[in-house]
Amino acid sequence: ARAPYPQDNEWLLSSSEDSLIRLWNLSARTSVCAYRSSAESRHPIWDVACNPLGYYFASASHDRTATLWCTEYASPLRRFVGHLSDVDTVRFHPNGSMIATGSLDRTVRLWDARSGGCVRVFGLAHQQGGGGSQSGGGGGGGHLGGVTALAFSPNGQFLVSGGQDTQLCVWDLQAGKMLTSVPWAGRGELGKGNGFARTHSTPEVRSLEFSMDGTVLASATTDHVVRCWDAALFHRWQAEVENEEEEGDEE
Repeated sequence: ARAPYPQDNEWLLSSSEDSLIRLWNLSARTSVCAYRSSAESRHPIWDVACNPLGYYFASASHDRTATLWCTEYASPLRRFVGHLSDVDTVRFHPNGSMIATGSLDRTVRLWDARSGGCVRVFGLAHQQGGGGSQSGGGGGGGHLGGVTALAFSPNGQFLVSGGQDTQLCVWDLQAGKMLTSVPWAGRGELGKGNGFARTHSTPEVRSLEFSMDGTVLASATTDHVVRCWDAALFHRWQAEVENEEEEGDEE
């Protein structure tokens, strides 16, 4: 995995199965620093992400943890522990104060970057065999396979996760709930109308990225296809969920 250093075209971070994170100077085309969580660590690093404000970055590892780093120090600042399997993907919230991680344990966790505490767990319902919201800040519903990609909306209101189950899950961060899950090529995919299509293969979602204005979400999958989704529908789905909850309260 690789991540450009924010607001600076001179630097790039990369992660690798050799358990190293490297900081590269693009002008010199050389690695200027290497980071390893410990001298004994031999766990692959699956992903790396930069804080949008710079200075800090985070990594996702085979050892079931995520790690917070500072570019000026060779040793990690903080570890985020709680996942039950590989942490495959990591992303910073747009305000830089929170970190999201996705794991092969089929959950998404939201962490406080300063304290290291877990703020929310999304996707517990499938593991516990139920639906709806879980106690302790958990979000119901979620993936049936490992979570392999994450993206925050630019306004910080939504988190989208993609996984091995071919789905996109859209999470409302403030409510702590899943708004919807979108299968290929379900509602919202630009150019497909309301049609639904599946192939015999099961493509994994490997990358997610919002446009700068937050109106389009792009996804890349292992079936060699990049899909563009109408992110404006997220607000419509949010309103539908809120209306359903209000009607339930009235009853």
